[in-house]
Amino acid sequence: MGPGPRGGGWAYVTAGCWEATAEDGHGLEFVLTADVRDRRFVELLVMIADYRRGGHRLGVAHSLPIGEPWVPGSACDHLLISLPHLHGPELEHCPLPDGHARVLWALPVTAAEIGFRRRHGHEALERLFHEAAVVPTDPFRASVVRARARPGHRVRIGPGQPVGRRLASTTHPTDSEKRAMHPELAADLSRLPALLEETRQVAAAFLASLDERAVVPVAEAPAPAPLPGHGGGLRAALAEFGERWEPRLSAGAGPRYFGFVTGGVTPAALAGDWLAATADQNSNSSLDGAGQQLERETAGWLRELFGLSAAHSGTFVSGATMSNTVGLAIARQWLGERLGVDVAEDGAAALGRVRVLSGSAHSSVAKALSVLGLGRSALVRVPVLPGREAVDVAALERALAAGDGPCVLVANAGTVNTVDFDDLRALADLRDRYGCWLHVDAAFGAFAALAPGHAHLVAGLDRADSVCVDLHKWLNVPYDSAVQFTRRPDLQAQVFRNAAAYLGPLGEDPDLVHLTPENSRRLRALAAWFTLRAYGRDGHREIVERCVAGARALGEAVGATPGLRLLAPVRLNVVCFTLAEDPTPERLAALAAAVSDEAFLTPTHYAGVPALRAAFSNWRTTEADVRRTAAALARALRTPAG
Repeated sequence: MGPGPRGGGWAYVTAGCWEATAEDGHGLEFVLTADVRDRRFVELLVMIADYRRGGHRLGVAHSLPIGEPWVPGSACDHLLISLPHLHGPELEHCPLPDGHARVLWALPVTAAEIGFRRRHGHEALERLFHEAAVVPTDPFRASVVRARARPGHRVRIGPGQPVGRRLASTTHPTDSEKRAMHPELAADLSRLPALLEETRQVAAAFLASLDERAVVPVAEAPAPAPLPGHGGGLRAALAEFGERWEPRLSAGAGPRYFGFVTGGVTPAALAGDWLAATADQNSNSSLDGAGQQLERETAGWLRELFGLSAAHSGTFVSGATMSNTVGLAIARQWLGERLGVDVAEDGAAALGRVRVLSGSAHSSVAKALSVLGLGRSALVRVPVLPGREAVDVAALERALAAGDGPCVLVANAGTVNTVDFDDLRALADLRDRYGCWLHVDAAFGAFAALAPGHAHLVAGLDRADSVCVDLHKWLNVPYDSAVQFTRRPDLQAQVFRNAAAYLGPLGEDPDLVHLTPENSRRLRALAAWFTLRAYGRDGHREIVERCVAGARALGEAVGATPGLRLLAPVRLNVVCFTLAEDPTPERLAALAAAVSDEAFLTPTHYAGVPALRAAFSNWRTTEADVRRTAAALARALRTPAG
């Protein structure tokens, strides 16, 4: 039975079981309730009915193991037959034409609770339910009895009270504590497992819609809502989110979101991110070190994944922009070291004029130079190879020879428009010859190292002084996540050292709080740890190779479509193309809008020509998505504008 006026839950009731168990016209029926609709509960009642119809005694205070959790995430793996105490005696006896049936409740319980009942009796267990103020029909509730300590580990948490005998109710708010809490918070706390299950259902429905929902919905923003006074709790928030905002969200996690360089979220990364929010760790300090240790392990795995040596140390940051900023901040400190000044203490002005040389620097590099006080004008554009975005090594050497004093080289391992790669080994040789700092922006190009057929593109990456890699691109972890590698963590700590008595000394192995601009941050490494642990090098190599194959297939389709032309070869995972005739920004924007239900493409300019680009980096993307995108482009070109 669905939710009714007396409550918001579902009731599952046997009907006819009493006929097979009747004694002098009297029999039994069984009922259970839950906050969600789930076929598992129907199957559970079938099991109860079959057990009773088979002649087995099943009455008040009897229990049965069910062999699995009531629902995923539940700690309850037994059922306990109880009186319907939630609704009073009027429900216990149900009048029927030929007699009456006694109705008993099936409650979800844990193995520890069943063990307690066997030792202390049914009434003692019911007292625990009352003292813990739990809803005993809730399969997601915590156990009111702690698991007993293992033999040989008689851990005590109070005088004369072993863990195995201490009530779990001590870990829950008391009635008076709940009364002191805001009523909506207290209500959500008591129903949290059920609310999380409802949230999971919302998330699962959203993910199930990714393949068919409009990739970028065309919808006006809802009118701004005033700040609620009385909030209404999590369910009210979920309902409003589902009505006002969820329909307007893009399918950014889906397989045909080709804008920017946007990855999805692998199943393991999604689980890791959920658990990161659950654990709510600030992983910057060794005073609470588990998160910091997990991050260091994950950074070590990533270093190995990208073919970097142990000379590099890695630190998690929010994205490629922050990774480039941290790398260039270390480079700025290195420039001071070469000139005999301490920039971290005396400021960037102590350096004088600084040169940062690059062929096709990403826009975040200029932004970082502005933030670091070096100025956007410090970026010196060096000529690139004809028809390429890779720097002309000879031109770069001439620029180095003409300069005076140390400088910074920013190399590209995968440009945004055409995924072009600088010759990293040649640039490392120039670094050695002229005494420069070599920073490599490998935000997504570093993943070429995973594919044997493309690993040569990042040959020499390990020789860099600092490396930027974005993880919410091709590693397919949630926003926001990136990693910054450097050979000079000592300089990194000089820049970002946070002097405070409660943080302790810097030491030879600085805490993470001393290595990035953030004093506080979530455990963003956990999602990366999960996806690397779940799928390993082989799984992520397959993602890279499938994306590369998809980009090449779309490139071939574009080349074969009348009205379109490729602007650059598909070197890795980006297709850069334009209209064959009159490629104005307006006409290209109209083409992108025409296909936005099927695929999301972003505008760009390449070699002075307005263009569109499709970047493949989502783990979900398949050949079918390539065919749908190519068909949508061809269909849009055949459809007259307006």
